[in-house]
Amino acid sequence: MSTIPLSETVAVPQASFDIPVELHILDQANQIVAARIRHVGPSLFEISCPENLRVGQRLALSHEGRRIEVEVSSKGQSSPNVYSLTVKVVTEELGEVRSELRLPTDLSAMVRVAGETREIPGTVVDMSPSGMGIETKVPIARGSKVCVNLDQGLAFGEIRFCREKSSGVFFSGFLLEEYIGREENRDDTPQRRA
Repeated sequence: MSTIPLSETVAVPQASFDIPVELHILDQANQIVAARIRHVGPSLFEISCPENLRVGQRLALSHEGRRIEVEVSSKGQSSPNVYSLTVKVVTEELGEVRSELRLPTDLSAMVRVAGETREIPGTVVDMSPSGMGIETKVPIARGSKVCVNLDQGLAFGEIRFCREKSSGVFFSGFLLEEYIGREENRDDTPQRRA
């Protein structure tokens, strides 16, 4: 039986993705850069883009109709004409200061509650650096320790709340405590910084 190799458990959880976004350069009128969110870590997002932007530069990040302001906190070059930016959220569209961006997603997942053998099919409908919003057809008890199995890896944490969203659909807030990513052999994966 073949198994999917897992990388080492890392101290800083970081999930790999490929989410298209637009970056609006705030100090340059009408300049929009197509970019992709590649990694999600605690309180930070790593984005790849073709523009060499400066540290401290403010940008408006747009994804599925939502627009928030972010600031470049670090940068690197992963390949010719591809730059890796680490950005932090500064403000939301309405001016509210928020520490984390919640990205709408549509990721299939299997949820296993600690101490139980059955897996619950679900969908991760939004994601932030410290957690996820998960929809399932059965409720998951608040305070449950769970493992969320995604294509990208395994997320371990706690269900902070669960409420019925509509008839037969339950929405749970999941707090991420640990993440084990599956190995990736991608040329565009930025190198780990020392």
